[in-house]
Amino acid sequence: TITNIHGIRTGLFTPDMAFENIVKKQIRRLKEPSLHCVDLVITELSSVVRKSTEKMSRYPRLREETERIVSTRIREQEQVAKQQIMQLIDIQLSYMNTNHEDFIGFANAQQKSENTSKRKVGNQVIRKGWLSLHNVSFIKGGSKDFWFVLT
Repeated sequence: TITNIHGIRTGLFTPDMAFENIVKKQIRRLKEPSLHCVDLVITELSSVVRKSTEKMSRYPRLREETERIVSTRIREQEQVAKQQIMQLIDIQLSYMNTNHEDFIGFANAQQKSENTSKRKVGNQVIRKGWLSLHNVSFIKGGSKDFWFVLT
């Protein structure tokens, strides 16, 4: 995408649309590993519940009921967690803020380079000293010394 956008000229900054396209592809790639991570956590939690309820072998009905309640709650929260992950990914895909001050895109790079070259530095002294003017027709006597300050 970047090569196609630049064509035969090379540039330092990528145009916003190309950048947005690339970033959105990368964000979409996060969906599957994130959901897989939730599945791994659920598997581990179920294993912990099973090992914990084995300690209640003296009370089989209590053990079964405890395991059922906790497992049901885990499964409910699994769906909530997956929905939240999907929602977060959709939120990230919906809007790419390329106008943020931390992001420097193609248009912002050009604008910033123009602003820095035209930046006002205030009354900063660049050079000062004596200036001698010789053979000037409007000065009586032909030459004169002037003190100058270049800002």
